[in-house]
Amino acid sequence: MNVLQMTISLPDGRSAILSLSQPQTADSLSQLEHAVDDRLRGLSRELGGAGSDPGALEYASWVPQPGPARP
Repeated sequence: MNVLQMTISLPDGRSAILSLSQPQTADSLSQLEHAVDDRLRGLSRELGGAGSDPGALEYASWVPQPGPARP
């Protein structure tokens, strides 16, 4: 299996590495984009003020998040 590795530079000088199996399709990349966006949004909430408060986490899970419409 071929693997594509993408290194994404972050503003603070660090980087993130994403490994993808190939081949990718437009649909699979769209699904990946949404999955990564959802996961990063969740991590952001955990690191923010809601991370230590279970009630705030529950509330945040019900609040609609902005983003592109999903098919």
